Amino acid sequence: MNRHETDLRKYWFSMIQEPSYPRKQMLVMLSGGIDALYEMSEHDIRKLFTDRMSEPVLSDMISSRSKDMLEEKVGKLGEAGISMLYPELPEYPVKLKNIADPPFVLFTRGSLDLSKAVDNPSIAIVGARKADTYGSEMSRFFAKELSIAGITVISGLAAGIDGKAHEGCLSAGGNTIAVLGCGIDIPYPRSNSPLYFDIAEKGLIISEFPPGTAPLAWRFPIRNRIISGLSDGVLVIEAREKSGSLITADLGLEQGKTIFALPGRAYDTNAAGTNNLIKQGAVCVTEPTDIIRELKQDITFIRDEGPQSGDSNISGLSQDELKLFLMLNLDPIYIDELISRSGFDITRTISTLYSLEKKGYVIQPRQGWYITGDFTKGVSY
Repeated sequence: MNRHETDLRKYWFSMIQEPSYPRKQMLVMLSGGIDALYEMSEHDIRKLFTDRMSEPVLSDMISSRSKDMLEEKVGKLGEAGISMLYPELPEYPVKLKNIADPPFVLFTRGSLDLSKAVDNPSIAIVGARKADTYGSEMSRFFAKELSIAGITVISGLAAGIDGKAHEGCLSAGGNTIAVLGCGIDIPYPRSNSPLYFDIAEKGLIISEFPPGTAPLAWRFPIRNRIISGLSDGVLVIEAREKSGSLITADLGLEQGKTIFALPGRAYDTNAAGTNNLIKQGAVCVTEPTDIIRELKQDITFIRDEGPQSGDSNISGLSQDELKLFLMLNLDPIYIDELISRSGFDITRTISTLYSLEKKGYVIQPRQGWYITGDFTKGVSY
């Protein structure tokens, strides 16, 4: 059978609206394969599956085998710059082949080669959709630094932590992959539409759902296994006690991935999930190098030339940076105190501290606490 005919049948199978991988696997096992299922008569399909599938799904599966319709749909993929992958193809990522429930079909859109992108060390970054300013900034910061170190960043394009992770990676010119819980052609949520098109141009969008598939709630937990499956580790930044992000962490654990978590304040409900992960054995991270050392054992750290030792010339700092820097010493100061003493709002404070950290003037020994850094040396990867 030629590639085009296989594409038609794989596309058809991707359209079957069964709500879980095991259900679709059942179709394959009982019929003897996707090709055999496609070629079955309506009588045989109904005889085999009437008691196992709902009538609407069964009827749709039978009626959607129109070759003319499939020819039209597959033809439109190329026009939209969308490609198809399935396990029989050499371009299908080995990391996904090795999970218990690899997608039968993947649709991809973008400039990256999926298999090559995840042959590099890769990290999934997930977390709260309603992230606070600190969580958002940390997601962006970690993604940026990890991508600079050559690590591919994978997330789900959701609002909050996911979106910030993609943004951070793109800002550093790194490789980022967005895994959708809807059709490959649907930017969701709408607020992330500009980010969707940015990733489609500079990174990669993927989905196991064909174009036009609506973003229904039940589809998002299903896609989480792909996010973790493509990664070498899962970093959770801000998650409530019962968060969808924890599903990704659990799936990653089942798949043998390393689970990382950013700790939070004991009374912060947005940190309850991450703090519990750490209690259960997740790797506690406070800086990107914690992950880089784990995923890239052979990484070498090169000291950049910065201000000469003993040179305390800080004239290059902005007024905001200088004001916060002069409040710091080797005794950790919590961010709330810096906000109070500086008179800055939280966004201004965090962005200024972030800038100082990048320049080596500030260190976070633990989340939310700051001390004077060794700004005589910078670190690059």
